Amino acid sequence: MANPVLGDILAETDYTEYERAPSGVTFPLPITQREGGHRSLDLFITAVEVNIPVDTAIPDSIRNASPPPARVDVEKIGNGIYYLCGGTYHSVAIEMSDQVVLIEAPVDEERSLALMRSVAEAIPGKRVRTAVNTIITLTLRVDGVRSAKRARLSSLTS
Repeated sequence: MANPVLGDILAETDYTEYERAPSGVTFPLPITQREGGHRSLDLFITAVEVNIPVDTAIPDSIRNASPPPARVDVEKIGNGIYYLCGGTYHSVAIEMSDQVVLIEAPVDEERSLALMRSVAEAIPGKRVRTAVNTIITLTLRVDGVRSAKRARLSSLTS
Protein backbone atom coordinates (compact mmCIF):
# COMPACT_ATOMS: atom_id res chain seq x y z
CA MET A 1 0.00 0.00 0.00
CA ALA A 2 1.17 3.56 -0.63
CA ASN A 3 2.30 5.56 2.39
CA PRO A 4 3.22 9.24 2.03
CA VAL A 5 6.15 8.88 4.41
CA LEU A 6 7.42 5.33 3.96
CA GLY A 7 6.60 4.82 0.28
CA ASP A 8 5.23 1.41 -0.72
CA ILE A 9 4.76 -0.77 2.36
CA LEU A 10 3.34 -4.19 3.13
CA ALA A 11 -0.16 -4.18 4.64
CA GLU A 12 -1.15 -7.37 6.47
CA THR A 13 -4.43 -8.39 8.08
CA ASP A 14 -4.69 -11.39 10.42
CA TYR A 15 -8.05 -13.08 11.04
CA THR A 16 -7.99 -15.65 13.83
CA GLU A 17 -10.18 -17.46 16.37
CA TYR A 18 -13.26 -17.94 14.18
CA GLU A 19 -16.51 -18.62 16.02
CA ARG A 20 -20.08 -19.20 14.89
CA ALA A 21 -22.39 -16.36 15.99
CA PRO A 22 -26.04 -17.00 16.98
CA SER A 23 -26.99 -15.64 13.54
CA GLY A 24 -25.16 -18.64 12.01
CA VAL A 25 -22.30 -16.60 10.56
CA THR A 26 -18.77 -17.77 11.29
CA PHE A 27 -16.58 -14.76 11.94
CA PRO A 28 -13.09 -14.05 13.30
CA LEU A 29 -13.18 -12.49 16.75
CA PRO A 30 -9.80 -10.71 16.73
CA ILE A 31 -8.69 -8.83 13.61
CA THR A 32 -5.20 -7.34 13.56
CA GLN A 33 -3.68 -5.14 10.87
CA ARG A 34 -0.05 -4.19 10.36
CA GLU A 35 1.38 -1.56 8.04
CA GLY A 36 5.08 -1.75 7.32
CA GLY A 37 5.48 -4.31 10.11
CA HIS A 38 3.89 -2.02 12.73
CA ARG A 39 0.54 -2.80 14.33
CA SER A 40 -1.99 -0.25 13.11
CA LEU A 41 -5.33 -1.78 14.14
CA ASP A 42 -6.58 -4.23 16.75
CA LEU A 43 -10.26 -5.17 16.75
CA PHE A 44 -12.05 -7.66 18.91
CA ILE A 45 -15.51 -8.51 17.59
CA THR A 46 -18.10 -9.08 20.31
CA ALA A 47 -21.26 -9.51 18.20
CA VAL A 48 -22.16 -10.28 14.59
CA GLU A 49 -25.57 -9.46 13.12
CA VAL A 50 -26.56 -10.02 9.50
CA ASN A 51 -28.63 -7.99 7.02
CA ILE A 52 -29.15 -4.94 9.22
CA PRO A 53 -30.11 -1.83 7.18
CA VAL A 54 -27.36 0.78 7.19
CA ASP A 55 -27.35 4.29 5.77
CA THR A 56 -24.10 4.53 3.79
CA ALA A 57 -24.73 7.90 2.19
CA ILE A 58 -21.52 9.89 1.93
CA PRO A 59 -21.97 13.52 3.02
CA ASP A 60 -21.35 16.07 0.26
CA SER A 61 -18.64 17.72 2.36
CA ILE A 62 -16.69 14.44 2.27
CA ARG A 63 -17.53 13.47 -1.31
CA ASN A 64 -16.39 16.88 -2.65
CA ALA A 65 -13.38 17.30 -0.38
CA SER A 66 -9.90 17.57 -1.81
CA PRO A 67 -6.63 17.76 0.08
CA PRO A 68 -5.09 21.20 0.38
CA PRO A 69 -2.17 21.88 -1.95
CA ALA A 70 1.32 21.57 -0.55
CA ARG A 71 2.28 24.88 1.04
CA VAL A 72 5.87 26.04 1.33
CA ASP A 73 6.61 29.15 3.37
CA VAL A 74 10.02 30.63 2.60
CA GLU A 75 11.80 32.65 5.27
CA LYS A 76 15.22 34.16 4.60
CA ILE A 77 17.13 33.54 7.82
CA GLY A 78 20.57 34.66 6.69
CA ASN A 79 22.57 35.70 3.66
CA GLY A 80 21.76 32.95 1.14
CA ILE A 81 20.03 30.75 3.74
CA TYR A 82 16.32 30.02 3.51
CA TYR A 83 14.08 28.17 5.96
CA LEU A 84 11.40 26.22 4.05
CA CYS A 85 8.44 25.26 6.21
CA GLY A 86 4.70 24.77 5.99
CA GLY A 87 4.53 20.96 6.08
CA THR A 88 5.29 18.30 8.64
CA TYR A 89 9.01 18.27 7.88
CA HIS A 90 11.00 21.41 7.20
CA SER A 91 13.97 21.98 4.92
CA VAL A 92 16.74 24.54 4.53
CA ALA A 93 18.07 25.85 1.22
CA ILE A 94 21.62 27.18 1.13
CA GLU A 95 22.68 29.28 -1.84
CA MET A 96 26.17 28.45 -3.10
CA SER A 97 28.09 30.16 -5.90
CA ASP A 98 26.83 27.75 -8.59
CA GLN A 99 23.94 25.82 -7.04
CA VAL A 100 21.54 25.42 -4.13
CA VAL A 101 22.09 22.77 -1.46
CA LEU A 102 18.90 21.43 0.12
CA ILE A 103 19.10 20.18 3.68
CA GLU A 104 16.37 17.55 4.16
CA ALA A 105 14.43 16.35 1.11
CA PRO A 106 10.65 16.54 1.63
CA VAL A 107 8.66 13.47 2.61
CA ASP A 108 6.44 13.16 -0.45
CA GLU A 109 6.25 13.90 -4.16
CA GLU A 110 3.80 16.80 -3.99
CA ARG A 111 5.74 18.65 -1.30
CA SER A 112 9.05 17.97 -3.03
CA LEU A 113 7.82 19.54 -6.27
CA ALA A 114 6.30 22.52 -4.42
CA LEU A 115 9.53 23.01 -2.50
CA MET A 116 11.62 22.98 -5.71
CA ARG A 117 9.32 25.64 -7.20
CA SER A 118 9.61 27.79 -4.08
CA VAL A 119 13.41 27.50 -4.06
CA ALA A 120 13.50 28.53 -7.76
CA GLU A 121 11.42 31.63 -6.92
CA ALA A 122 13.52 32.55 -3.86
CA ILE A 123 16.87 31.90 -5.55
CA PRO A 124 16.39 32.53 -9.29
CA GLY A 125 19.01 31.34 -11.73
CA LYS A 126 20.32 28.52 -9.55
CA ARG A 127 18.87 25.08 -9.17
CA VAL A 128 19.01 22.58 -6.36
CA ARG A 129 21.73 20.08 -7.24
CA THR A 130 22.56 18.54 -3.86
CA ALA A 131 20.26 17.20 -1.15
CA VAL A 132 21.63 16.40 2.31
CA ASN A 133 19.44 14.21 4.51
CA THR A 134 20.37 14.09 8.17
CA ILE A 135 17.56 11.89 9.45
CA ILE A 136 18.71 8.48 10.66
CA THR A 137 15.88 6.42 9.12
CA LEU A 138 16.25 7.20 5.45
CA THR A 139 12.92 5.50 4.67
CA LEU A 140 11.16 8.54 6.10
CA ARG A 141 12.45 10.56 3.14
CA VAL A 142 12.01 8.05 0.32
CA ASP A 143 9.36 9.87 -1.74
CA GLY A 144 11.10 13.24 -1.49
CA VAL A 145 14.38 11.61 -2.44
CA ARG A 146 12.73 10.05 -5.51
CA SER A 147 11.74 13.53 -6.71
CA ALA A 148 15.23 14.82 -5.96
CA LYS A 149 16.79 11.98 -7.96
CA ARG A 150 14.52 12.66 -10.95
CA ALA A 151 15.77 16.26 -10.81
CA ARG A 152 19.33 14.77 -10.98
CA LEU A 153 20.36 15.92 -7.52
CA SER A 154 23.33 14.47 -5.73
CA SER A 155 22.16 13.00 -2.45
CA LEU A 156 24.11 12.75 0.79
CA THR A 157 22.86 11.04 3.93
CA SER A 158 24.46 11.32 7.31
